[in-house]
Amino acid sequence: MKNTPRRSRTLSHLVAGLSMSVATGVLAVGIAMPTAAIARPLASASEAATFTIDVAKVGDKVTIKLKDGRTVIGEIISIDERVVKIKQKTSSLVATIEYSRTEIDSIAVTLASGPNTAPVENPSAPSSAPAPGKSAGSDAKNPYASNNSPPSFYFVPFTGEFGRRVCATPLKDVLADAKRASPDYLVFEFNCDFSFDGKAGTEDSRQIFLTWNRGMSVATEMSTLMTDAIRDDKSWVKKPKVVGWVRRALGPSALLPLALKDLYYSSDARHGGIGYLDFLFSGIDESVRQKQISLREGAVKGLGNKGGFDERIVLAMTKTTYVLSLSMVGGKPELHENRTGDETLTDSGLGGERDTIEEIARGTANDTLTLNAQMASKLGIAKGIADSNDELFFELGVARDAKVIEGKAGKIFDAWQRGVDRAERDIPELLEKADTIEIRGNTPAERNQARGQQLGHLNRVRDLVKKYAEVLRDEGEQLLGDLNKRIELLRQQISYDR
Repeated sequence: MKNTPRRSRTLSHLVAGLSMSVATGVLAVGIAMPTAAIARPLASASEAATFTIDVAKVGDKVTIKLKDGRTVIGEIISIDERVVKIKQKTSSLVATIEYSRTEIDSIAVTLASGPNTAPVENPSAPSSAPAPGKSAGSDAKNPYASNNSPPSFYFVPFTGEFGRRVCATPLKDVLADAKRASPDYLVFEFNCDFSFDGKAGTEDSRQIFLTWNRGMSVATEMSTLMTDAIRDDKSWVKKPKVVGWVRRALGPSALLPLALKDLYYSSDARHGGIGYLDFLFSGIDESVRQKQISLREGAVKGLGNKGGFDERIVLAMTKTTYVLSLSMVGGKPELHENRTGDETLTDSGLGGERDTIEEIARGTANDTLTLNAQMASKLGIAKGIADSNDELFFELGVARDAKVIEGKAGKIFDAWQRGVDRAERDIPELLEKADTIEIRGNTPAERNQARGQQLGHLNRVRDLVKKYAEVLRDEGEQLLGDLNKRIELLRQQISYDR
């Protein structure tokens, strides 16, 4: 096994080596990437007609008549020489269905996706052709859709370890850059897996502590920057529409999307792994423990309230013993805080119902709720499912020629990460240098020169600890306190030894 450099091991004693793990697994639905299709000119907007398959193209809303007599209505997301894939959407459910060309009798295009076509679904209805400057797919209620120029997007990649690379300080710089760019849409991309100290973790009780202490603090601070601060900051001349796009939000990072109202999921998204709140601080006085749990439960419910999450969903994601089931009634989700629903989302997590390692590995664990794209859609949490920028633009109802601003977000997070890595290397090295300096000499000047060298190293350590305090957290606070005492003692010694 490769040896770890001593300075890294030294820092690991300063910053506790907590680890993260996957708490539950989920199944994901698949959506194919849209592909182009050859299209022929549409019939007149004043007539609703049935066309051959090749007339339809990606983005068209269609009615498909199958050879077995069934009729399906949806939106084409992919079409080739073999199959046609459509997306069917209700108020709370998005599904992707694939049909072989041999199954299809005919396709009626009811609303074309091109900019120079009008809907033909109902000739007697008032004209719904797009206004000048708008595409047929644009949302009339969208203030950006009416702009002659394409809407602009600024993407903020939340990638890497939450609370280490992804945290408040670099986010402030990212938002300052976004403000200068003045985008129409501000998209926060979540791609944070279980990890600690740059490494994937394993499941143990330390994961609980990391989520509900450090993670809760980071998520609360970041959510304020992403929502309230933008809303209240008058220097944001044009307020962007804030969007969350979830690919991976596991462990502490799963707390942050709860605060966003407009969430979209990738087809293989996983959002959760923040359970075991009800087991926090086991072994301490019960009244104290319940107060601590209550404080954190109130904080996570507060995040959920910001984003419009049903508190029962929040509890199912965070408390292992909370039971929740689901029934779909009239296409809408109906939640039950027991097992009376048609589908059990979470069981008690106790005794024989405790998730096994095999269930976690298979993705069938249900002690706590981990959302995937299908479940998030069922519950009305996901506004849409998108695996690419073009699909996200489509779900938001904007043109595919939307402008993606080349902002500095990725570079800002990279620079912060490099700074954290350097601090982890430099802090133990500087402390070691300070410890190896001997205070000796025949005169006060000689002795104080050595003390001054120690002070120089310790002051540099203190500056690094202050700069990266949110990454070091409690361990950094303890180190800072020790540094302050040591620095003050050296200053007193310098003052007295004259």
